[in-house]
Amino acid sequence: MNLTSASKSSEDLNSAENKLNLLGQLLSEDEQTLWLIYRELKNLAGNAKLPPCALSNIRAALASIWQVTNDLDIEFEQLYEVGV
Repeated sequence: MNLTSASKSSEDLNSAENKLNLLGQLLSEDEQTLWLIYRELKNLAGNAKLPPCALSNIRAALASIWQVTNDLDIEFEQLYEVGV
């Protein structure tokens, strides 16, 4: 699944539209987009079929977007299981 299809799938959009941040508030449209990007990067980071150079850069991007989702109280988790 690529980011375009992830962004447009009704299941993901419904899930993002109903997602609450850690303070119990609905996410804004921009926060929903950030959360979808975070989820897609997390899925990609766990894909062992990708070349090492791709995985390395995906993990770097995931670390950056994780900081955003953490600071905005959208998602909090540790990413050790995907090598970040």
